[in-house]
Amino acid sequence: MDTESTEVQTLKRVVWKTAISRRLERFAETLARPECQTYFGEQFVAQLTLKIDHLFRVSLVLGAAYAILMLSLYTAQDANKIEFEIFGYGFKNLGHYKEFLLFLAALTSPISATISAYHRYLSELRAVALQKLYPDKNIREFYSHIYIHNLADPLIQQSRSPHVRPHGFTLTLAVFLGLFLLALAIAFIVASFILQIAVVYDVAINPASSKYINLFVVAFSLTAISLSWLIGILQLPLPEVDLSAYVKLSALRETNRAKYDETMARLALESAKRERIWSIGSSIAFFAAVYGAIAVFVFPSSLQDLGSTIAKAMPGLVLAILAATALASRVKHALYRQYFRRYPRESDTTLRVFSRYSRLVFAARFTLPVFVSTLYALLVLGRG
Repeated sequence: MDTESTEVQTLKRVVWKTAISRRLERFAETLARPECQTYFGEQFVAQLTLKIDHLFRVSLVLGAAYAILMLSLYTAQDANKIEFEIFGYGFKNLGHYKEFLLFLAALTSPISATISAYHRYLSELRAVALQKLYPDKNIREFYSHIYIHNLADPLIQQSRSPHVRPHGFTLTLAVFLGLFLLALAIAFIVASFILQIAVVYDVAINPASSKYINLFVVAFSLTAISLSWLIGILQLPLPEVDLSAYVKLSALRETNRAKYDETMARLALESAKRERIWSIGSSIAFFAAVYGAIAVFVFPSSLQDLGSTIAKAMPGLVLAILAATALASRVKHALYRQYFRRYPRESDTTLRVFSRYSRLVFAARFTLPVFVSTLYALLVLGRG
C-alpha cells in the first residue's frame, strides 16, 4: 500500500479508542523487538491465563454477592414479606439491617467493576501475545482454545468456501440469537439501574437506623454506584483529537487534488458510520437513565411491578433510538445547510462560526434522546 493510501486511513480529526488501546499498541511494539520475545513466550501466556481465570472467579463471587444483597434489599421493601429466600435458605427481618446491607453492596460494586476492567485488560494482552506467538490465523483459532473459552464457536456456522453460503434459515436463527442476546443485555442494564435506584431510594425514605448513619450510607452508596458506572463508561471507546489531520489534509490538497477529493469522501463515510454507532449507544444510555429516574422519583408505584415496568421500556427504547437518530440527522442537515448558504467562502470568521454550528449539532445528539425518553416515560408510566 502506498503512502497516500495509508494517509487516507489516518486522516481523522477524532479517533475513538479505549483506555487500554495505547497500552496494547505499546505491548505489540515491545513483542516485535527480538530481545523482548524471550520474555513473552508460551510460559507468559500460561501464567497470564491463570491470573485471568482467578480474576474471573473473583468477579463471579463479587457479582453474586452484590446481586444477593441488592435483591434482598429490594424484597425487604414489601412489608408483607419478612423473609428473603434463595436456594431454600431464608433470611428473616432484613429490613432491620437495610443500611448495613446497602453499605456492603455499595462497597462491593466499585471493587467488582475495577476487577472486571483489569480482567478485560489482561485478556486483551493475552490476545496480542497469542497473535504474536501464532501469526497464522487458522493455527491461532484452534490452538487458542487451550487458553481461551470461545463459547460462541459451537453455535456459529462457519464456511470458508467461496461456493458455499449460509442457508436463509441458518441466518435467521443467527439473527434471532443476536437479537435475544441484545434484548437480554439491555434488559439487564435497565433492570440493574432501576433496582439500584429503587433500593437506595427506599433506604433513604424508610431508614432503619439513626439519621446520620442513614445519610452517610445513602451518600456513600450513591457515590460508589456512580463510581461503578463511571468505571464501566471509561472502558468504552472515548474520543481523542488528532490535530495532525488538518496538516496532512492541507498538504494533500496542494499536492494531489484527486486524492484529496477521495480522502474527503472516505472521511465523510467513516464519520457517518461513527455517528450512527454513537447515536444508538447514547440513546440506549440516556433512555435507561431517564426512564429509570422517572420510574423511581415520579412514579414510584410502578416499581411494585418491576417486570411490567421493564417490559414497557422495550418499545420505548426502540422508539428512542429511531426517533433520536432520525431527528438528530435532520437537525444536523438543517444546521449545516444554513451554514453553507450564509458562509459560502472559507475564512477565519467562517471557521469560528462552523465550530459553533458543530457544537449545536453535538448538543442535539444529547438533548434529543433525553427529550424523547422523557416524553415516552411520562406518557407510558403515567397511564399506570
